[in-house]
Amino acid sequence: MGALLVYVVKSAVCLALLFAGYRLWLRSETLHGMNRATLLGICVASFVLPALGGAWMRLVGLPSSGGIDVGAVLVATAEAVPAEVASGSPVSWQSAVVALYLAGLAIFFLRGVIGLFQLLRLLRSGRRTRLEDGVWLVVHRRNLAPFSWWNCVVISEEDLSAHGDYILTHEREHIVRRHTADLMLAGLCTALQWFNPSAWMLERELHDVHEFQADEGVLGKGLDARCYQLLLIEKAVGTKRYSLANSFNHSSLQKRITMMKKKKSGQWARVKYLCLLPLATVAVAAFARPEVSAPLEQLSSAKVTDLAAVVKAKQTEIPADSVKPTQHGEGVFDMVEQMPHFPGGTMEMMNFIGKNLKYPEEAVKQNLEGRVIIQFIVGKDGTVSDAKVVRSAGPLLDNEGLRVINLMPRWVPGRQGGKPVAVRYTVPIVFRNDKQSAPSGENKQSGTDTGQKLDVNPTSGDNPMVICDGKEITPAMMHALDPNAIERIEVFKDEASKAKYGAVGRSGVILVTLKKK
Repeated sequence: MGALLVYVVKSAVCLALLFAGYRLWLRSETLHGMNRATLLGICVASFVLPALGGAWMRLVGLPSSGGIDVGAVLVATAEAVPAEVASGSPVSWQSAVVALYLAGLAIFFLRGVIGLFQLLRLLRSGRRTRLEDGVWLVVHRRNLAPFSWWNCVVISEEDLSAHGDYILTHEREHIVRRHTADLMLAGLCTALQWFNPSAWMLERELHDVHEFQADEGVLGKGLDARCYQLLLIEKAVGTKRYSLANSFNHSSLQKRITMMKKKKSGQWARVKYLCLLPLATVAVAAFARPEVSAPLEQLSSAKVTDLAAVVKAKQTEIPADSVKPTQHGEGVFDMVEQMPHFPGGTMEMMNFIGKNLKYPEEAVKQNLEGRVIIQFIVGKDGTVSDAKVVRSAGPLLDNEGLRVINLMPRWVPGRQGGKPVAVRYTVPIVFRNDKQSAPSGENKQSGTDTGQKLDVNPTSGDNPMVICDGKEITPAMMHALDPNAIERIEVFKDEASKAKYGAVGRSGVILVTLKKK
């Protein structure tokens, strides 16, 4: 469900950007047919462009977001956490956003269903007559604003006898041009993007363009312009209208009369409509940026059910006897064209494990250290399952590593031949006890050791600066790397490192390059 919301968010950004271009450059043009086509095109493009974003990036040669290196290393140091303090949950604001969106979607869907039911009831309750051109005329005794819906025209007896020619001509223009289909599409767009002001403004703008077209059609049939404008003034009252129907007095009266008198746009004005193409390019290219795609990928892993499951997840512990081999089924890959990756990339996975990992108190007392290698399967839907220890550092450390791996949110699944597939993935976690003896009476708080910290910060002091594939890591992380995953190691010392990296490289710089998948 989170993936759907991410798609809707991307669609909303596309729609807002394209509609802003329309309002800025095209709204004042009198090419009503072009304006209508543009607004409908914006609706369609806002839903198509996010879905075609990956193919579009490959077509124009833009880089797509890469996967995580299989040899990613995470280092945990000895930090005793009281049992009553639960680890950070992988479910946070993302699931709440999904739930809020679904609640709004349900409300607006219900609103649309009620409006459609009222409209159909109104069509059935009047006196129905089929005209020669196939239009159904529905006449009511009570006073109501004239409107059309598909091939039906609803009008009061008073309006039919007093101004029937003008009103029927106007509503026939809506029917012939199939404006109801436009409103259905705009209504669907508004329901899916109920949080997006641009969607509501676009729907209103489309209503206005429909009225401009119908007014133009009426005057084109030779009816008196002055009498028609006086009729609009007379009918400009606050009677109820239906969002899915074309009301005779829908649009702003001043805008309609102004547009009737306005000089027609020249043919060269059509060139201005091409200005939306660069905006579409910008909208799609923005989603390729890591700073944009990373939080969206995190959101895509959220589930509404996680809101209820988070309480249980916080209290879940892996028992010692849970470390046992897991039989893998058919169709699980070890290496694919596009490897699965944690939402946001390697650093986000490190942050996630760093926040959730608790160095077992008993392991601290026994001064246990080691490297736990955990293998699991990232399914077609991104779920993490079948986690098992393939290299043990003892039950205490093994169980803690398994517990955190099983808390992971959905990953971005791997792909083979363009289709999502299940992939085995391996993550090593290094437990290192950096606890140091403090003098008697110093650095002690209620029995909790304060001399440890999570070793994920850049190096400092006299240690050399270590850079792995362009990112700074600690020496401990470098030592924990799988040698088979390293392509080359380069060392810069003294003046050479200072010249390239400044003061932070005064103690030397080690460049580590990993093998490409």
